[in-house]
Amino acid sequence: MKLEILGSCPTCESLYYDRIRQALKMAGLEEKVRVERVKDPKYFVELGVFMTPALVLDGEVLSTGKLLMPDDILRLLQAKEIESNCNSNE
Repeated sequence: MKLEILGSCPTCESLYYDRIRQALKMAGLEEKVRVERVKDPKYFVELGVFMTPALVLDGEVLSTGKLLMPDDILRLLQAKEIESNCNSNE
């Protein structure tokens, strides 16, 4: 899985360095998720992101314009993991 944090402001830094890592640790996904920080505004527009920070999982925008808490990030990741498992069983 690839998790991208879009943005270059201090808020995005906080999301990337602190909260994402905490959420991944809580979920036991540290080794399964590759985290990247993206600062390219052209890429933001390609994804339809106009407010940062934004959280993107495997090309799907999960959140924009919010500094999510680790629990919020964890819920988003778990929902995507459950959805992924359901789709693979079809």
